[in-house]
Amino acid sequence: MAPAGKALSGGMTKALGWSTKQARILTGGGRAEELYTAERGFPFEPRELPHFHLLRGTTHTQFRRWLADGRTCDSLVGAWSRPLFTNYSEQTTDADERVFNVQTRSMFIDLRVPTTRPRFEHAGALGALSGEELCLLARQHVFGGYTLPSEPGLPLVCTRHHAADWNFVGVRRPRPNKWRVELAPAESGPCQEWQELAFAQDKAGRSYYMERWKRVEGDGAGSGPSLVLRSCTLPDSLVLLVGDHFAFMRARQGCPLVPHPRPESSPPPPASLIELVDSAVARGDADEARAWLGLQGGHGRVSSGWQIDLCTHPWLEGTRLLSPEMVFGAVVDGRVVGEVHADLRAKALADGADNMVVIDGEAWELFDRSGLPSAEDVLRVLRGAERH
Repeated sequence: MAPAGKALSGGMTKALGWSTKQARILTGGGRAEELYTAERGFPFEPRELPHFHLLRGTTHTQFRRWLADGRTCDSLVGAWSRPLFTNYSEQTTDADERVFNVQTRSMFIDLRVPTTRPRFEHAGALGALSGEELCLLARQHVFGGYTLPSEPGLPLVCTRHHAADWNFVGVRRPRPNKWRVELAPAESGPCQEWQELAFAQDKAGRSYYMERWKRVEGDGAGSGPSLVLRSCTLPDSLVLLVGDHFAFMRARQGCPLVPHPRPESSPPPPASLIELVDSAVARGDADEARAWLGLQGGHGRVSSGWQIDLCTHPWLEGTRLLSPEMVFGAVVDGRVVGEVHADLRAKALADGADNMVVIDGEAWELFDRSGLPSAEDVLRVLRGAERH
């Protein structure tokens, strides 16, 4: 969207075009729906679509079921950057965007921020942004959920199911977020790089997009401590830790993902957050744009004192996600350590959370953990007492 009456600079044009280029690459230049069909040997079920469980309200129960059944993706545990994203005719690199893909054995948060995004240093909240700035802020991405691997014994293929998604405003994605994995051989230890290849392929047997992922220093090489926290209250929120890296998401509130019925003569609803924000700003409804931009997602390092170093709301960069005094207590395998009120324990149990952490007086499900066997271990990491 070009601001009315203004000529765009080259930098502004690039910033506004970032998401469009990402979509072209992701769809193989618009060929994805043509290639990803049952007739071509790539069938899929509706339950494989990325927002199937989100729209049904079943992400909590289904994600727990997959974890209990051992459907985990241990070979991809880590914090990953993305040096290359290509459909073989266009590409972007880490010079174009900062990417942190934090993957535990079960859940993930994938954050992508263009390097052309302004810092909005004058702003301390969405309310301080102009319409033009709201349109610019929309051009980034973060999403999180569960990475479901193929059945044991089969070549590694992963399908991601989203619990929260910056760009999803109710129009369903028509194909799964499903891809093949090629691990780069390592001389010793865990892999340091891997490729994500679109599941569907063209006549030549080539996937229509490829992402190259590279391990980021400080993630414990995939074998350090990791955990997943999920809020027991709305808005749905996630905190993931892998080694020294953390990522977080907090879903937007008050924005229905199922569009209201519309007269047949009405134009189709916005298919993406960008379309929605641009449309709202164009008709002067900045409040609607701000509501849909309310989803937060970010990354940081535990050793920095849980300081956020990249965020969809850039005014939060440099602030702390957690501090020791915010972490009250935990329940792990029936053992209670610290301050855990009975009503919070009861609420967590009612929500299906056997293990839990209390942060700033709120109950969080301890959905998954590795290398942190006890409640004391979990609290030590969350309070920043463990340095990596």
